[in-house]
Amino acid sequence: MFVLRNFYVVCIAVLLLFVTTSKTLAADGRLTLDEAVQQAIANDPWLIANQNNEAAILARIVAAEVLPDPKFNVGLMNFPTDTFNYAQEPMTQISARVSQMLPRGDTLALNSHRLRLQSHQMPLLREDRKAKVSPIVTQLWLDALKASYSIKLIEGNRVLFE
Repeated sequence: MFVLRNFYVVCIAVLLLFVTTSKTLAADGRLTLDEAVQQAIANDPWLIANQNNEAAILARIVAAEVLPDPKFNVGLMNFPTDTFNYAQEPMTQISARVSQMLPRGDTLALNSHRLRLQSHQMPLLREDRKAKVSPIVTQLWLDALKASYSIKLIEGNRVLFE
């Protein structure tokens, strides 16, 4: 699982680096390391999903703090359907019922507290993700720079290599 997730991060970083490199190199000729890291962080889908998860948890906190909706039931038993006269039969009954589920103990407060702790965790996970993306992009940027300089060196000294 951990290896697969790291592989996913590396693939996304490589893809973002190549996409952003081609756009930026076309514009001004060079992509700096800081620009590459900033673009990889800005285009990371995991960070966007994490922000959306945090918003969803914050919305669930509000729902976790309130009691569930009460239920109302009204019914007729032994109601004559031929004349619709409720006094025709002595066994005609009208029933009305209201029910409310009350959770045990401090369940509402505990659920709300649990969700609140989860929401406080999300910004920390985003900062951790940014810290993990930065060295991966840096390594990829250095590999691309090394390849670029190798190509320039080989093209400049093509006579020596032939």
